[in-house]
Amino acid sequence: MNGFRRCLLITSMLLLGAPTLYPRLDHATVIERRARTLAGSGAINCGDIKPHSDPNSAAECVLNSFAAHRPFFAIYDTQEFAIDSHFIDALAGDKFGNVYDVEFSSRRWSSEGIPPSSQLFDRNHIFVEACKKPVALNKSIYQGLTCIPRITGPQSQTEKKSPGGQNFR
Repeated sequence: MNGFRRCLLITSMLLLGAPTLYPRLDHATVIERRARTLAGSGAINCGDIKPHSDPNSAAECVLNSFAAHRPFFAIYDTQEFAIDSHFIDALAGDKFGNVYDVEFSSRRWSSEGIPPSSQLFDRNHIFVEACKKPVALNKSIYQGLTCIPRITGPQSQTEKKSPGGQNFR
């Protein structure tokens, strides 16, 4: 009977949507693993920003870590609804001052036309673009910081400047 109950529980979970939970968990794991790898050993986890959460503490952590040449990463999983795909953005910096924009797509990225400073990882689900030096971090459309101009949001009057000149809210 115990085996029957276990089988019934597993079947119920599958029918009630457990598969829809697994991919999102897997997405977050994949991008965090890549961001951690890029940042290197001893990286500070500056946060995992979700929809409607306040990104300010993560931004301060990123800026302070970058200024102190300490490895860091932050995950911006702020897409509320995934119609045909799910996107997650991350920022990772190593102790040498290299910073990377890391983007996850559940549908995979095309290898056509990617810039020479970019690479695809994890069966083309992860797109990594190195930030140009000197690194300038600005507010992104994902509520966090980025160095990539194509994903920066419009700057508003309420943005502050960090001591290093980077913008954040």
